[in-house]
Amino acid sequence: MLISLLGITFSCFLIYHFSTQFEKASLYLGRFMSAGVRGATLNAISSSLPELFTAFLSLFLFADKEGFAFGVGTTAGSAVFNIAVIPCLAIFAFLIRHRRSLKTDKRVMIRDGVFLLFAEFFFLYCLWKGVLTPALMGLLVAIYALYAITLYFASRGGKVEEYMFIKTEKTNSWGDLLKLNFANFFLKGKGEMTTAIALKVAFFAILGTGVSCHFLVESCYHLADVFQISPYFTAVLLAAAATSVPDTVLSVRDALGGRVEDSLANALGSNVFDICIGLGLPALLYVSFVAPITFGGTLLNSLLTLEIALIMITSIALGLFLFAKNLKRFHAILLGMLFAGFIGIVIAQMYGFLI
Repeated sequence: MLISLLGITFSCFLIYHFSTQFEKASLYLGRFMSAGVRGATLNAISSSLPELFTAFLSLFLFADKEGFAFGVGTTAGSAVFNIAVIPCLAIFAFLIRHRRSLKTDKRVMIRDGVFLLFAEFFFLYCLWKGVLTPALMGLLVAIYALYAITLYFASRGGKVEEYMFIKTEKTNSWGDLLKLNFANFFLKGKGEMTTAIALKVAFFAILGTGVSCHFLVESCYHLADVFQISPYFTAVLLAAAATSVPDTVLSVRDALGGRVEDSLANALGSNVFDICIGLGLPALLYVSFVAPITFGGTLLNSLLTLEIALIMITSIALGLFLFAKNLKRFHAILLGMLFAGFIGIVIAQMYGFLI
């Protein structure tokens, strides 16, 4: 058990490290995007790569419905974390740093919220069918494509923040490589970040994230064996939290800097990416080239309950963002209570009190 917990902790650290590396590259590559759009696309993708890799690895390594359920548990747990815990922490961070209540961009909330709820309801329908087909998963991926197109047109004429160029630091190049600090390693002697360097950093950061997620999946499965429970529960309770670390740090940092649009848009955009691409893309490839994924019995009921809880929490959180004139401490506490309720539902499922 101790080895598994250490593996999960180490994986969490590596995921955060590689996500920060990817963030440096994505900031440069998205330097011409408006604030809210960058938060919902590049920031969301960079912070959601762990969920994507976790779903890929759990499905293709274990090649069964339990493997996909692990990916669903990780993604749903992470989505609840993103929509409840991250805005909760971001609100507190903003209030402490700026000492005033914050306003949200209602247009961004409506735009991203509509796509998020539509994706969640569509995925609930896919689960309810009991079998995942290439057509259904293709439509799920297409929802994100439509979302990306919408963001592209929304960004035209939007506010673009000035990019702060990353410059070379006086460090040991080989030491940076050993520390897996790809940004410093490739920037050495180059002066400032370029598109070529940003792409190199992004590639190695993605590779490192994939390896980290492999450790995470293996550790969670081993821990499930130790406690004689379904890996689905270790996914919801542990893997989801581990993969949500980059989202949390990025959004709180945006809130501390006063970039509220990026902070909240990242949380919503991450969830759209998680549902449509993080689950849709691995499932699309699997059902297209391996075999259909079918569900039934207790596992199907657990997944349906999880998805319904996610939709309810998303709806309540979006209601707060849209109808509250200003977000204050009360709203942050309420979001925290929503997450606590979700954890209660999962624990009730684990002990058989709720199917």
